[in-house]
Amino acid sequence: MAFLTEQRYQTILDLLRQEDVVKVNDLSARFDVSIETIRRDLKYLEDQHLLRRIHGGAVKASPTAETTQREERQVRFWQEKLELGETACRLVREGQVIAMDASTTNHAAAIALKKHFQSLTVITNYLPVINELSQKQGFTILIPGGVCRYGEQSIIGPMAEENMSALHADVGFISMSGISLDGGMTDFGIDEITIKKKIMQNSSVNYVLADSSKFDHTSLIRVCSLQEVKAIVTDSKLSPETEARFIKEKIAILHK
Repeated sequence: MAFLTEQRYQTILDLLRQEDVVKVNDLSARFDVSIETIRRDLKYLEDQHLLRRIHGGAVKASPTAETTQREERQVRFWQEKLELGETACRLVREGQVIAMDASTTNHAAAIALKKHFQSLTVITNYLPVINELSQKQGFTILIPGGVCRYGEQSIIGPMAEENMSALHADVGFISMSGISLDGGMTDFGIDEITIKKKIMQNSSVNYVLADSSKFDHTSLIRVCSLQEVKAIVTDSKLSPETEARFIKEKIAILHK
């Protein structure tokens, strides 16, 4: 069986949950790839603080549970997020103001924006997006004040909400952890949801950015109805059956 890079990452992390150590030789045989490929995989996962490399293999890392959740989301469906980020760029024009909430999906979108545009103003409360775009000459990054939530790398709280309320964007990119015809747009991040709503209230047009795994799932808190956004930007792995059901309800779906 051929494994994609992201599938190898996830399988390695799954193995480490079950065992104390994984070995390079075993992984090479399991995935039918070279030892050098496995070493690159382990280096990438170590750079994401998801494991610690040792001679001949890797062992579990020991970050906080909160950090682990965010960084595992960074790895999961990363290629799909990069793909939908490219699609999101079709919705942006040079010189516009873009508001982006805190999510690994928006990090992927920021990578695409950095590649395709020379002059944008970006409003965001997410440190990885700030770090990604702050060195891009021609980009202006507006950052709300507030409390930095370490595990999620987001800036939250009343001050951040007040700052966000004062800023208008041409385009809002909002992430969701659940999208369903029954439940609408839902998310689990209680502290971040108010920021999402501020962005939506103060953007001329809003798009939800969500990889195809988020469809037909309902998360903890309802953020808005499906009709409150212009369209959902996703990846090309969304099943035709799922897409047809949403289109039948007049929900616009954009993908590669």
